[in-house]
Amino acid sequence: MIWMRSAAVMTLAATVALPGHRDRSSADTAAMSSLPAVVSPVRTADVAAQVDGDVIRLYVREGDAVMAGQALARINDRIPQAQVNLAQAAARCEADLELAQSELRQAKRIYQRLLKGRSLGVISEAEAEKAEADVEVAEARLRRVQEECRQKQLELELQQARLNAHVLTAPFDGDVLRIEQQVGSTVSQGMPVVRVADLSRLRAVVFVPYEWHADLRPGVVLPVRADIPVDRLLDAVVVSAEPVIDAATRTFRCVVEIDNRDRRLPAGFTIVVEEDHVEAMKMARRKEQTVRS
Repeated sequence: MIWMRSAAVMTLAATVALPGHRDRSSADTAAMSSLPAVVSPVRTADVAAQVDGDVIRLYVREGDAVMAGQALARINDRIPQAQVNLAQAAARCEADLELAQSELRQAKRIYQRLLKGRSLGVISEAEAEKAEADVEVAEARLRRVQEECRQKQLELELQQARLNAHVLTAPFDGDVLRIEQQVGSTVSQGMPVVRVADLSRLRAVVFVPYEWHADLRPGVVLPVRADIPVDRLLDAVVVSAEPVIDAATRTFRCVVEIDNRDRRLPAGFTIVVEEDHVEAMKMARRKEQTVRS
């Protein structure tokens, strides 16, 4: 009886894998794979209103391709436009500058003539000093006019910036995914109006078995299996491989990107990294290294 219990314990112990141990000799021979990961645009932005007001114009439609800086929508800007017009009128100070410069030149010419007269003894010291003071007054007036012009220019730039805040622009090259507000809608600051996405590259965060950590390095081209509606193999480039392994799941985080400049792939499908694809990638790298050597 004692011998039979010992044999049973030994048999049970032989069937329990030790932590960190993977038994490849029996039924546990299924190929490893990553957890499924959802593919998303590399960049997505909800372009929000910077001011309160009514949407008076939309420059794009859903599905349109846009370039960075392109106007997407406009919020009622009658008041800031009027303020810009006033600031522009006030900033036209060329005439004031020309007058101040002319007065300074005239004061300097008079002073130079009086200096010559004083050297000849026909002009008094008091007259020469007054002419010198007139030059200093003219210089001060010119500096004041220049400062006023500078302040008016700054005011114009401020009003122009406030006016520009009423126009929503694309933050990067991409595609319009969604129009959140329509013409006539009242929006408040921070409310999304247009959603833009950069679909030229697709990104996924994949959690892969820790056994592949040494093979998945930034820049490595990795075949991935795409689910429907794509339903084929795609080449993904490893962007980063986290140097920390999750002990609970025995996986590590890996970020990959897929070239989609032709816009043929929709975002939102899932991908899986499979063991045979990793092995094929490793074999191709070994062949490449052999050719180089």
